[in-house]
Amino acid sequence: MSVFPCLDLNGNRFAQCAERFLSFYVCYVFRFMKGSVVAEILLLCGKVGSGKTFYADRLDSSGRFFKLSCDDLMLSLFDLCPGPEKHSDMLSRCKKYLAGVALRLLNAGKNVVLDYGFWTVQERRETGCFFSSAGHKVCIIYFDTDEKTAGKNLETRNAFLKNTGERGYIIDAGMKSLFDSRFEEPLPEECAVTAFGPEDPFFRSLD
Repeated sequence: MSVFPCLDLNGNRFAQCAERFLSFYVCYVFRFMKGSVVAEILLLCGKVGSGKTFYADRLDSSGRFFKLSCDDLMLSLFDLCPGPEKHSDMLSRCKKYLAGVALRLLNAGKNVVLDYGFWTVQERRETGCFFSSAGHKVCIIYFDTDEKTAGKNLETRNAFLKNTGERGYIIDAGMKSLFDSRFEEPLPEECAVTAFGPEDPFFRSLD
């Protein structure tokens, strides 16, 4: 599946190579026109409790990436339980707003990490196309966390929110199961980098 919706790859290896060339060519043209280094944006992709926020916070604290989070924005603006339909609408609006903020940061030469979830192939494709067509490098970071670890992470997070009273979404086992059922694993052609793995240049550079 192409990150450029206008290209219908249908498993064609030549078309996939052509898409890669087009992506790099677009970045090169924008870099030449602007006379500056192309900034990079990371799309964090993983299920609930997989470690995305921990990862984003570490990159943000390093000063090399600017973290943008839908949860942070929504929790600061809206009630915790507005209902499924209203929550979905607010989430869509927040993502649209943060995409604009991210683009301005990238155009200013700042690297960005999006702490969302990017559960579906379509959302990752559309978001990647939005930023790559503007001349910026896009990388999907996949959190392949096992269920036991994710469950423990979620338990720790829920306990922290209950004990401190800090605003946050408490997610029980039923909700986690529902959310996880909506998650779509990255396809090979998405070229996702496994978080915390040997091929992850971003987190390893923090050591």
